[in-house]
Amino acid sequence: MPSAASRHVSVIRLEETALFDSSVDRVVSFGTFHLYLDRRLLIEGERPLRVGSRAMEMLIALVERAGELVSKDELMTRVWPNTTVEESNIKVHISALRRTLADGQDVNRYILTVPGRGYRFVAMISPVEVARATWASRTRSAQRREPSDGQRLSP
Repeated sequence: MPSAASRHVSVIRLEETALFDSSVDRVVSFGTFHLYLDRRLLIEGERPLRVGSRAMEMLIALVERAGELVSKDELMTRVWPNTTVEESNIKVHISALRRTLADGQDVNRYILTVPGRGYRFVAMISPVEVARATWASRTRSAQRREPSDGQRLSP
């Protein structure tokens, strides 16, 4: 159980890490999750989670700027380029992310709403170096097991 001190925001500029090596996936870890940015994949433990493409794009945008305010306009521009959408669309996808991450349950806190302005990813993140072959091996291992709760993906 993380203490209040360990739940501080850690701002990491992903572009400053060695995770851009072509033989290594850009991966960040937070809580019990690993987010594979280039593969657009969220894993809890060893279980891939279903995340819609727009919700995934929002999660990546928030994680890439962890600790910083990401405005609603920035999210709309990134997720729906060249399209006019209602602000309520953001709320729907943020809500789906919060359900997937169990945000707000127990001590889990990942996405903070800044009323009228936007959202902030507030969990401590850590870059993780994972060789691409390691990821492929994990995926094949996960595929061999039967889904227990309907949340496992078949890549």
